[in-house]
Amino acid sequence: MGARWQGGDLLITKDGRVRDIDGDPIARTELLRSSMNLSPTEFRKGLSRRLLALIPNAAPLENASEVHRRDVRRRDEEGQVALTYCEGRPYVVDTKAITAGRAEDADAREWLDKGPLPLVGPLSAEARAKLAESFGNAALFEHASVASFGRFALELLAVGAPGDLVEAAHQAALDEIRHARLLFALASAYSATIVAPGMFPFEGRVEISSNLADVAARTIREGCLGETIAACVAAEQASAAKDPAVRMALAQIASDEARHAELAFKMAAWALRVGGPDVREAVSKAIEMALTEASEWKEENHGEADTLAAHGQIGAMAVQVAIERARKDVVEPAAKALLSQSHSPLESTPFPPRVRS
Repeated sequence: MGARWQGGDLLITKDGRVRDIDGDPIARTELLRSSMNLSPTEFRKGLSRRLLALIPNAAPLENASEVHRRDVRRRDEEGQVALTYCEGRPYVVDTKAITAGRAEDADAREWLDKGPLPLVGPLSAEARAKLAESFGNAALFEHASVASFGRFALELLAVGAPGDLVEAAHQAALDEIRHARLLFALASAYSATIVAPGMFPFEGRVEISSNLADVAARTIREGCLGETIAACVAAEQASAAKDPAVRMALAQIASDEARHAELAFKMAAWALRVGGPDVREAVSKAIEMALTEASEWKEENHGEADTLAAHGQIGAMAVQVAIERARKDVVEPAAKALLSQSHSPLESTPFPPRVRS
């Protein structure tokens, strides 16, 4: 039985029926296997339907306008490189995405997942090094997402958000711990050394905003845009991957990041309902920036591109295409629905329970 898309412990089958599989380990295994067989197009369509269903009282949508090209990286006003896409929800300080460094002590082994590992024997030393670097960097961003969701949960409390949003933020942080462990384990397997995070550079302070307009605008950038893109890119990577361990890890990450995107859109919908004109203006500006930002992009040539793709590392231009498709097919329709929703009292839409490993 094929699945179009699944959220939490709900499996949406091709005939449109929804199965609740909470507590059934065999069914959960079936769910993950089904998600691994999804095409990226099916994944995007399913995520788009789910996001639109989360936004209460949205007006009918017209055809999406043209989406301008944007890139994984852009240059800020000072000419320094700032990330506009990364794995998970970034921990941003002064417009820069912050991550920990890499640890070298034996205790770092606890950050390695104990599940299946990739087959590395047939790979060249160059390919293994490239994969170790890519998955290691991705793991550091997933690790930073734990901090990001921790801060987000505190800010939800500061702005008086409903309890289900706060609970979902903490669940998302637990998901990110699992993602980091999966990717650190992959990086360690490819490098044949322990790859794990060091101390996170909080520098003695964590700034918590209690301004609803500010929190909502950052949720658009980091969650509605960032998590949606992360989910769709992971789905593309999982689709390309041939190694079973890599494919399963990326499929799990894609599924979880999709649910994190739902959380972001639900938070933004709530903020627009309870906030004033300043919140709507901040959200509108954040959406406009997310949909129109453009920058330069250069493909990195690599002699073993097919080998890398078989281990989940698709080329730079493939990532760019995945980003644009996610923005046009998923983010833009949901963002338009978000801004078109009426101002009637917010209806509660419970989150589906998360898939527990």
